[in-house]
Amino acid sequence: QTCALPILTVEEGKKARTQLEKEIKQKEQELKQQKDELETLNREWQEKSSLLSEDAKMRKQQEFQEKILALRNAEISSQNEIKQKEAEATQKIAIKVAKIVDTLAKSKNLKVVFERNTSGLLYLENPIDLTDSVIVDYNKQNSNVASSSKVPSKK
Repeated sequence: QTCALPILTVEEGKKARTQLEKEIKQKEQELKQQKDELETLNREWQEKSSLLSEDAKMRKQQEFQEKILALRNAEISSQNEIKQKEAEATQKIAIKVAKIVDTLAKSKNLKVVFERNTSGLLYLENPIDLTDSVIVDYNKQNSNVASSSKVPSKK
């Protein structure tokens, strides 16, 4: 027999996702503040540019370009950091899920278990869905992890 297993939603995963969303919002606010500061700086520079010498204009322009580049680098770094944290949380859960699926598959005498949304499987006669069983077992086995699980934030 074979079985289709869709993407799982376990308590530990929900908590990790919530924590990541908080971090994303915080980073977005920080980056928006930096963008606003750059826009203000640019307006001030534009207003005063006629009073500056060519050398001073070039220095201000170079400063501004360096700050824009630093902001872009910060945005990319922030995105990469979030992706890495998400991958780490997902991998940690996937390892635990694999053990649970192994146990359930053996107990139900299944020969193959598919993850429904990524297997490319389009049809299966009489599929058995282990999702609820896996989620319940996962949450039972990891209830202490889910209640204390927090993704550490880097500052």
